[in-house]
Amino acid sequence: NVRDCNSNMRDEINQTIDEFVDEIDDIQRELEDVNYELEKANERVVELEDELQELYERVKELENGN
Repeated sequence: NVRDCNSNMRDEINQTIDEFVDEIDDIQRELEDVNYELEKANERVVELEDELQELYERVKELENGN
């Protein structure tokens, strides 16, 4: 009876570990997706900052009559 109990406990522990590993894998994939989106958003921010700088310089030129 004790052996059966120990075996059942090991099975439960292994199942729990497998579930945690699956959950960790899912979270890692989600994190990779979020990091990718963050990288793309940062790239877009840089593009917009460059565009803003160009517009600012153009406004200055227009103000100076060029």
